[in-house]
Amino acid sequence: MIEKFSKYPSLQSSITRKNIHSKYSKIDKKQRAIREFLKGVGRLIGRNSKVSSIKIAPKVAKAEIVIKNGSIQVLKNKAESVGLKPKVKNKNTLIVTKAIL
Repeated sequence: MIEKFSKYPSLQSSITRKNIHSKYSKIDKKQRAIREFLKGVGRLIGRNSKVSSIKIAPKVAKAEIVIKNGSIQVLKNKAESVGLKPKVKNKNTLIVTKAIL
């Protein structure tokens, strides 16, 4: 750590470090939310289900999952346990969303 401070003396100031942290923490939270959404969608995919579309907007991420021959209720419960908001579109399609802060 001391080597970094000697190379970059401006980082010795706690005000500068807080400034840098506040500048990039919001970006990091958005990226983390997107990664969590994609990880959750990945857990829902199996032999009987596949993703038909994914949309990532600035405030909401949304995926549409098509189920071949299985219970949509099981997949809906799994989506809730992963932290996604499921909505049944029809008997073979589930839409999951997650808010991006």
